[in-house]
Amino acid sequence: MSVVSLDGLDVEALSRLPRSEYREAAEQAVQGFLERLRAAGVQAEGDVRSGPVIRGVLLYAEEKDADLIVCGASTKAGSPAACSAACRCS
Repeated sequence: MSVVSLDGLDVEALSRLPRSEYREAAEQAVQGFLERLRAAGVQAEGDVRSGPVIRGVLLYAEEKDADLIVCGASTKAGSPAACSAACRCS
């Protein structure tokens, strides 16, 4: 199982926050997913990437030769949104 989270930014200059804050939220999302998967006995690896979510998830799934993509989004008050995907690879 692989988990990826993207910061969702195409161009940092157009963002209301610096990319580093979006990346931090993405890193927290990946760590949360990995902790829950590992607690359930699932071997998992994680990655955080920059860029648009849809393109980033599809590229990651292609790189991992994934046969299943599960996506979720999370927001916390005052923090940037994080979008993560778990990919199952054959």
